[in-house]
Amino acid sequence: KDNKKKGEKIDEAILGNNLNNAGASNCWNLDGSHTKSGKPLLSNDPHLSNGHPNIFFIVKLYLPDMVISGATMVGTPVFITGSNSFISWGLTTENSDNTDFCEEIIQGDYYIKDNKNYPLTKVKEIINIKNSEAFVFEVKYTENGPIFGKKIPASFSLFNEEFENTFPLSARIGFMRHEYTSFDFYMRLNLARSPNDFIPYKNDYILANYNVHWASKDGQIGYLTIGIINLKKYQNRFCHGFSSQDVIINEIPPEEMLHLTSPKKGYIISANNKPVSNNYLYKIIGNHNNARAYRIHELLEGYFKNDTKISVNESIIIMKDVKNPNAAYILPKILEIVRRNMEAKELRENKNYQYLRKWNFEYDKESREATLYSLLERNLCLQLLTKKMSIEKAKPLLNFFPYYNFIYGMIDKIYKGEKIALKECTVYNRKDDCEKYIVNVFKHLNEYTKGFRESSGLMKKWGTVNYNYFPNTAFDDIPILNKIFSRKKYVSGCRDTIKISRSTGNSKMGEFVGSQSPRIQFVCDMIEPEEPYIMLAGGNNGSPIQMYYNNLMDKFEGKVLIKFKNIDFNDEKNEKRIITI
Repeated sequence: KDNKKKGEKIDEAILGNNLNNAGASNCWNLDGSHTKSGKPLLSNDPHLSNGHPNIFFIVKLYLPDMVISGATMVGTPVFITGSNSFISWGLTTENSDNTDFCEEIIQGDYYIKDNKNYPLTKVKEIINIKNSEAFVFEVKYTENGPIFGKKIPASFSLFNEEFENTFPLSARIGFMRHEYTSFDFYMRLNLARSPNDFIPYKNDYILANYNVHWASKDGQIGYLTIGIINLKKYQNRFCHGFSSQDVIINEIPPEEMLHLTSPKKGYIISANNKPVSNNYLYKIIGNHNNARAYRIHELLEGYFKNDTKISVNESIIIMKDVKNPNAAYILPKILEIVRRNMEAKELRENKNYQYLRKWNFEYDKESREATLYSLLERNLCLQLLTKKMSIEKAKPLLNFFPYYNFIYGMIDKIYKGEKIALKECTVYNRKDDCEKYIVNVFKHLNEYTKGFRESSGLMKKWGTVNYNYFPNTAFDDIPILNKIFSRKKYVSGCRDTIKISRSTGNSKMGEFVGSQSPRIQFVCDMIEPEEPYIMLAGGNNGSPIQMYYNNLMDKFEGKVLIKFKNIDFNDEKNEKRIITI
């Protein structure tokens, strides 16, 4: 139900209405009407950049009145995902745009806004360096944020190149515009006995945007967004900091931030998807991914249709799912475009066409079709860019998700009979007909699969070309040591599947190298909230002789979660395991 009236609550879990290509965390919670135990069940697998030691570590904290189990991060005094004796919680990133670069007019020690001078704020920053002099520098601020000049650092550039802008830029970052950042909300969440202990304080966390799911032992489930969501008057360019008519209109008022408690459907899903439809009261802009939320929704509805109640086991099965909803949506349209442009005999003899017609859209390790489709999808994007830039510059764009949206949108329109003419579509001939471009890429597919075929001529299996790479964080800048202590794990899945391996677009280690994956998996049935099921993506270091690390990697890839049991304090065998503070 769309929030069309100001202040009206969202009373149903809403999936966004467009498929696109991003990658990150999944979370879903169900009430007792859908579970075997009759109690709510929460599942969460937060995704971050690969590396080890793992950024998460598992903790069980025994307090006089409750037990808290879950995962926290080094240096963070809260449980990011976890459960206590009364509630459980998990999170995903809410990818609404809350950061801007604003063009400024600077004259001496003043910035100009609406033709008036305002003094720059100057802050002296000191970075102390061990056994050396401190590094001292000055940062100048406009009302929008810190100024970093006309030159755009390479790290901010789509093509990883430094370039110069006409105006100096300031960084307008949502949480920097507030006087505090606070973990108060998470502290309340971790120690809560009921939703009333943390929901009224959801605005006490001003750091970044997150979707927080929760489930309580008394049968309730819920969702809320914490952070800041900007509302804008402009898109696709820098904001004009020198004009009050061009800056952010406002932020969504705290009392109207997205929240949902015990919806009629009995479940809530977030997987970095747009949490509302395009008819929502406020226009929310961001880099949202709806493919995985769509697939989780599809799987859950399949269980419900068959009157299957969900347990921890079904939740783990969902985490292992490798069907690509984007491929299921767009590949049949590509094949239809090819069919209507090729002779019947030519189609019968085209092995690539016949293979892809029979594919089930699953990125299983044994699938050869997944490799073939990935190369087709990749080159439909890549070859279009080569009219504008070199392949080396084009490859980073393949990890730029809105670009895939453009390609998918173009295919969708052509499939429906719309004629699209772009000069970039003249890759193989002088015609700017983009339908002919798609057909020509398909016809040249054998050229793009060289290096991806076995000696027998068969396409290589997806599980032999796609792997997650885990660099050792401590030795990241020491190539020899990093090579010894880093890890490769050949995996199923891709950036669009629930079981994700998010590929980089410009990796020197291979075309399909996962740079991001779930770092932890967590499932909690509120029938036993103190003993959730959990698994880390790796051990504590990456020593080549440490079998414990490799064992965890194998369990993680196979989605084998371990029940995080309580210690029996009355058992004398556990005496040495108990630490009293």
